[in-house]
Amino acid sequence: MPDPYDIWGTRLRRPDGRLARGWPRMDQTIYLWPHMKTMAVATGNPHKLQEFSEILAPLGWRVASIRDWLPSVPEPVETEPDFAGNAALKCRFAVAVLRQAQIASLPDAVAADDSGLAVNVLGGAPGVYSARFAEMAG
Repeated sequence: MPDPYDIWGTRLRRPDGRLARGWPRMDQTIYLWPHMKTMAVATGNPHKLQEFSEILAPLGWRVASIRDWLPSVPEPVETEPDFAGNAALKCRFAVAVLRQAQIASLPDAVAADDSGLAVNVLGGAPGVYSARFAEMAG
């Protein structure tokens, strides 16, 4: 016989571990995973890691740098013409190096991002060249 308190057939649990009864309130955190999943972010930037963590921790994800698995992993050369392309390139690179390393305990997911300045009056420049532009400008 189905549990009368089983919400949507998911066996949702409250933070204290008891089975949730009735409809969850909007201010309740809903725990769906039996353990936290781990996401490797292809960055060494602690501020980016913090941003990813603030977004994903309430959903049951632990966020860590790819360097937690591979401390000396190099940065890939960003060759794509836009931010989305460079983020995808970084993510594919991270997955490839993790697979090649044959690590026993891989992360559950890998993510990457790319950002920079796109100034309208400069026609979107410097865009993906923001870091190089800053270096050249001194």
